[in-house]
Amino acid sequence: MQAFFQVARVRNTLAYATHKFFQENGFVWISSPIITASDCEGAGEQFCVTTLIPSAQDATHSSVDSIPKTDNGSIDWSQDFFKKPAFLTVSGQLNAETYATALTDVYTFGPTFRAENSNTSRHLAEFWMIEPELAFADLSDDMACASAYLQ
Repeated sequence: MQAFFQVARVRNTLAYATHKFFQENGFVWISSPIITASDCEGAGEQFCVTTLIPSAQDATHSSVDSIPKTDNGSIDWSQDFFKKPAFLTVSGQLNAETYATALTDVYTFGPTFRAENSNTSRHLAEFWMIEPELAFADLSDDMACASAYLQ
């Protein structure tokens, strides 16, 4: 249990340092959506979010046949909460790019999800990602920002 608390303290310190760095350098933090219909640049396999299976208990006891279908056999997304396929985000980049056009330098720092079928210690299904978006910047500006953040 002690290790859990130590990891929580380290995560807290790193999150604080991340926000502090970007805020002190004129960035605006953007809280990007966790549920999205976009696959950001094909960044990874996505987890689908749906209400077509009503509850956790129903999910373990229902068959695939209970999912509503259209006349041609496709999933009837019109009966879903979102009315179309929705997924857990693989990146906040698309959202950040939109904000950067108005606010110039922005960053996202939040949970992202990847549904890769990999059971190794090097692949996570959920992780927090830092995504700075520098408007009107070139590669030198990007490298300078990354270098300053790591220092």
